[in-house]
Amino acid sequence: MDSCSVCSTDRLAARLQAGEDTISFDKDDDDTLDFVTAAANLRSFAYTIERKTRWEVKGWFITVSSPYNE
Repeated sequence: MDSCSVCSTDRLAARLQAGEDTISFDKDDDDTLDFVTAAANLRSFAYTIERKTRWEVKGWFITVSSPYNE
């Protein structure tokens, strides 16, 4: 597991322990963006496909969450 995934899971766990009930995945939330980037890149590594940068993942979030995609 890479350091980005370890750091992001630690930060998300700390938020839950501090009393946050749920964590919504948001492109502007560094903790969730790092977690999704790490998870996507672990999957990419497992299936030998191109890994993405944090900024490419953020761009994907923007595209997927756009109201024009409905």
